[in-house]
Amino acid sequence: MKLHALELQIDWPPDIELSDLRLWLLKHIGKYGEPLRWSITSIESDGKNHTNPKLKIEAVVITMKLSN
Repeated sequence: MKLHALELQIDWPPDIELSDLRLWLLKHIGKYGEPLRWSITSIESDGKNHTNPKLKIEAVVITMKLSN
């Protein structure tokens, strides 16, 4: 097994409610490996309407080491 550090910028879709955000993010991070630790480090929106927020995610994931 190996640990990998990730920095992701993810668009928060308008159909994902705040109450569902955690599970949605874990599923997204899970594409890279098994999430060990993660956090939302910033949220940016496109001006005064606060639409299309972008989440900056930092995570550490566990990946399986491939044998040769």
